[in-house]
Amino acid sequence: MWNIVFYNDDYTSMDFVVFALIGVFHRSTEDALALTLAVHTQGKGIAGTYPFEIAEQKQCEVLLMAKIEEHPLRVEIERV
Repeated sequence: MWNIVFYNDDYTSMDFVVFALIGVFHRSTEDALALTLAVHTQGKGIAGTYPFEIAEQKQCEVLLMAKIEEHPLRVEIERV
């Protein structure tokens, strides 16, 4: 299993991170806001844990969304 980890940066808006968590990870608004605040205050947060292929696909979806919106969001997959 693999974790999808969001990392904090000074340029990506919190609204975009919430949007990505709701859209790609099907998080509730409350969960997305809580995770976004955790990423902002702790430097990183786990968006979900999946088999490798699914984690890789979700990472690609988020990074493509970020690229389109011109956000330098860093999202990594890490082995559990």
